Amino acid sequence: MSTNEATTAAADKAAPGAKGLDRALNALGTLMIVLSAVTPASSVFIIVPGVIALAGTGSFLSFVIAAVIG
Repeated sequence: MSTNEATTAAADKAAPGAKGLDRALNALGTLMIVLSAVTPASSVFIIVPGVIALAGTGSFLSFVIAAVIG
């Protein structure tokens, strides 16, 4: 018996009536997952070039400083 099988067997014995997590997403949950995955990419590839074009090189330095701090 491997370690994973032993762990699973022990967990099954410890909580025989426990209900696991529901593995279904509704439309709103799916939308939220997609938006959370798209947002970081949009900020880097869409928002930053526009800010740099409008505000100049100082905005680039502020993004670099924010990346170091945050």
